[in-house]
Amino acid sequence: TIEDGEILPFANDIEVIHTPGHCAGHVSFLLPQYGVLIAGDICSNVMGLSYATINKDRALARESILKVAEYTFDQAVFGHGSPLKKRANQLLKEKFTDK
Repeated sequence: TIEDGEILPFANDIEVIHTPGHCAGHVSFLLPQYGVLIAGDICSNVMGLSYATINKDRALARESILKVAEYTFDQAVFGHGSPLKKRANQLLKEKFTDK
């Protein structure tokens, strides 16, 4: 098992970030040395940033999105849609704050 905040040393120090909402055990992975977030299904970027189509708990999904937005990364990749290639953490914060 992996835990929130755990650093995976065998994978270039990838940080595990627990991001529930889509499902209870959802995690995202931060690659700080590359400035990339592997966001999975915390949200999508198919026709612009939006909530994932399916969320067990949308309010918790929003909290998870805003949680990862506090980390430092420029790029984010998603399970659905195009990557964000610049200012990804800021774009997530702007889109999902007070929504």
